[in-house]
Amino acid sequence: MTNQAFLRDLNLGIATGEYIITIDTSHLPNKWYYFWSKKRKFILDLFKSGAVLTGSRALSCYYVNGIKVFNRIPNDWDFLMTKEQFIKLCKDYNIHPGDLNRSQYHFNRSFATFNDGYGNESYWFKCLIQIILKDEEPEYEEVDGIRFNTLNDIVSSKIELINTPRSEQSKHQSDITSLIINLS
Repeated sequence: MTNQAFLRDLNLGIATGEYIITIDTSHLPNKWYYFWSKKRKFILDLFKSGAVLTGSRALSCYYVNGIKVFNRIPNDWDFLMTKEQFIKLCKDYNIHPGDLNRSQYHFNRSFATFNDGYGNESYWFKCLIQIILKDEEPEYEEVDGIRFNTLNDIVSSKIELINTPRSEQSKHQSDITSLIINLS
């Protein structure tokens, strides 16, 4: 099955009601993940600001007809935001990106620029976060106060990334192949 055929079948199954989509938020880190480390507060603030979780972390929470669609353990966080939401986040965290005209922002170990509000000290923590800016708010489903990008949008984005020459093509193709196998 080609990637496009899989996406077509997924969209058709969702539209006809053949696929019952559910989201299980228990696959996200629990409250202790955020409680024990104030540094993880940034992720909670992204949720509170209206950011939409997407990518493999969101996929790992999706079920189709009771079957978990994605088994790989995600190692990063991908969020979709509007430019206005991102600018407010930058203001709240005193972040000054060099260029506000980019469509993606990666926060890897550069979190040293983040400020915890206590004596203006900055800190480092390992938490790979990618914020992807969109002109309009993306489609989402909200569960337990967390916005998830729709399953068909995530699959469509992964297929788009596969068709764009870049270093992570094989990861996205592997993800799509895993989805095809799990839903067959």
